[in-house]
Amino acid sequence: MPETAPLLAALLSIPAGSRYPTLDLSPLRLKERTVAALVDRVLALARQKPVLFVVEDAHWIDPSSEELIALAIDRLHEAPLLLVITHRPNYTPPWSGRSHVTMLMLNRLSRLQAGEMVRELATDSVLSADTVTEIVSKTDGVPLFIEELTKAMLESGLRTDGSGTRPHGSSPQLTVPSTLQDTLVARLDRTAETREVAQTAAVLGRDFSEALLGAVSSLSRKTLTRALDDLVQAGLLLRQASAPETRYVFKHALVQDAAYGTLLSSVRQHLHARTAAAIERDFPEVADAQPELLAYHYGAAGIHDHAIASWRRSAARARDRSNYVEAERHLATAIELVPQLPEEDRKRTELDLQMALGAVYRALRGSGSPHTEQTYARARALCEEVGDADQLLEVIYGQFISVFNRPKLHDAERIAKEFFQIAERNDKSAALQVGYQLRGLAAFLLGDLQLARNNLEACLRTEGLDPSELKRFSHGQHPSSALTYLSWALFALGYPEQARARPGGDRGVRRCISLCHGARKWLLSAPNAGRFRGGRGKPRSAARPRGR
Repeated sequence: MPETAPLLAALLSIPAGSRYPTLDLSPLRLKERTVAALVDRVLALARQKPVLFVVEDAHWIDPSSEELIALAIDRLHEAPLLLVITHRPNYTPPWSGRSHVTMLMLNRLSRLQAGEMVRELATDSVLSADTVTEIVSKTDGVPLFIEELTKAMLESGLRTDGSGTRPHGSSPQLTVPSTLQDTLVARLDRTAETREVAQTAAVLGRDFSEALLGAVSSLSRKTLTRALDDLVQAGLLLRQASAPETRYVFKHALVQDAAYGTLLSSVRQHLHARTAAAIERDFPEVADAQPELLAYHYGAAGIHDHAIASWRRSAARARDRSNYVEAERHLATAIELVPQLPEEDRKRTELDLQMALGAVYRALRGSGSPHTEQTYARARALCEEVGDADQLLEVIYGQFISVFNRPKLHDAERIAKEFFQIAERNDKSAALQVGYQLRGLAAFLLGDLQLARNNLEACLRTEGLDPSELKRFSHGQHPSSALTYLSWALFALGYPEQARARPGGDRGVRRCISLCHGARKWLLSAPNAGRFRGGRGKPRSAARPRGR
């Protein structure tokens, strides 16, 4: 428990204080440990008694939850546990190929099954044969449509008495809604109050708290409670907890969509704005834990600057937890909103977002990926337009790391020179030392070992410089990268003892030797040997290479 409690506390945003030891883990390792702890918890429950684990609507799952489910499937296949996952056909789950996973396609109901379902739902109210036939024909075997249309017919009084005749005074004309949307809207229109409450609740989301609904709705508490009770009675909402933390969930996402779709766009925007304001004012813990929820409501309300700020916070929170896929999505969504800002704010805002996205791409796709290179190129173009020398240096460093790792070495050499010149021109002493580092890294891979040594040794002379500035201009990589490459350069130049004497040098030398052995084996392997001797004739045997 002492090991897992801080993990779960961090996941739930609960301050652990000094009750548990602080975990000195990287964000990625913290995420791995947290996911493993959650799976261990399920496994512990399964050891006590059989467990049913249900995941509904997996087509809307977030990447981190999908990763958790995939790990659970791999680890729990021998436990007394049944994991049931529902999703739409257009979703391809990553676990579908596992040998212990069975995929079942749920087809539409047959006409016979649909008729049986209608009669079962009608219970004491006997629908006429014509009504049942009409419902079966309209609903095309879709269970939700069958259920909702049957209930709509019952509520409208279209039923017979036990003998099969209509009640006195009923109309012989049968009016059946032609679509599921029409049926749901008809059922939501029980009263003006239930319609308004359902519409407001639909803005809040698939599930919502009564407290938040009360903060957003203009209805009185008594009217609100009565309307919620009516919607629960009709089976359109499900009550999930009791007061004071009463929560509700729409029975199906299509019910929420039907209520949401009946709102005028101006009313919809107004309700989203009220929701965002209520969350920030009355539920600050929700705003802190779910900034993406705020971002969604501000975006739907057309308050784009607040939406972008919330997406940035959400991306930073995801990145800190090594949830890089979510961070990428949040930043991409924020960038899409930039054109909606006033013109004078667009470039600076997009620049900050592109810089954050570049850091995410380096972790998610690799420093040398095309996505990383394109993002930093866009950031540089924006930075030159804005005219911020400090941020320009940060952007150019990102560009260097991208081309250096591809590797586009002559581009890296050119960018290192540009970085150095800008730092020198703007009298940025810390950035100048980082410029020496970039020139040294490029020179090393281009084979100029003495030039690499000179620049890397120069970049380590940091007396009197602000360490935070060095970290800033090097994206936190000074002096670790310089020390590693300097130890390699010294070793390659024939100074192994000097290489080992540097901080971290012994590890660097071992790594260098390992790389050298790997390269030697590759060069001397049969497929590659001829390639480096002009490519003519039969390659020499890798078993007996000639010495120098």
